[in-house]
Amino acid sequence: SIIKFTITSIISIGISYSLFENFVEYNVSIFKFLPNLLLFVLIGMSMYITITYLIDSRTKKLVQSAIKEILKKN
Repeated sequence: SIIKFTITSIISIGISYSLFENFVEYNVSIFKFLPNLLLFVLIGMSMYITITYLIDSRTKKLVQSAIKEILKKN
């Protein structure tokens, strides 16, 4: 179980890092750099959650429960 989460982490971090290095311009201004950084952090998190959702039944139940709670409050 730990191995599949480790592999998932390596894949999502590797893809995020590759995208970050290829598409982000390093800027001295934090106000120009931070939004780009946050975008790639969200992309990495989304990839990790999506992959674990597809390969792990407990994560699938957790995500489905979270979605139900969010929809229930609206």
